[in-house]
Amino acid sequence: MLSKSKKIVIILFCIYLCLVFFLCFLHLGAGANVTMTKEVMGIRVDRILHFLLFFPFPILAGMIIYKKDRKPVNTILYAVGIFLTGCVLAGATELGQSLTSYRSCNVNDFRADALSLAISTLTLLIVIMFKKPIVNV
Repeated sequence: MLSKSKKIVIILFCIYLCLVFFLCFLHLGAGANVTMTKEVMGIRVDRILHFLLFFPFPILAGMIIYKKDRKPVNTILYAVGIFLTGCVLAGATELGQSLTSYRSCNVNDFRADALSLAISTLTLLIVIMFKKPIVNV
């Protein structure tokens, strides 16, 4: 039986995944390309948005599968699995965008996604291994 808090996290994760697909395949129109090529501190806005879009994935996934009594080696393996699953999701969205007439597949977008996933996964791993969990699910 799932606890109430775990059910809430699963629902949030599902909503998050829907938002990822919605935002990745949203048709923004021709004017959006000008906005996306603007830079903040030398980084293109669309790369920052990709980073922010994929940052929650490892945290939400980790909250779903985390168990207190897991051995450190298993925790690391689960973190790697979460990271790789996030990379598959990021790659699938980029490849899916290449199939549309209004979006394009860009390896630099995938790099921003993977960097976000790596930083978020490392943060999750540090919290799990050295601190008490933030949410007991």
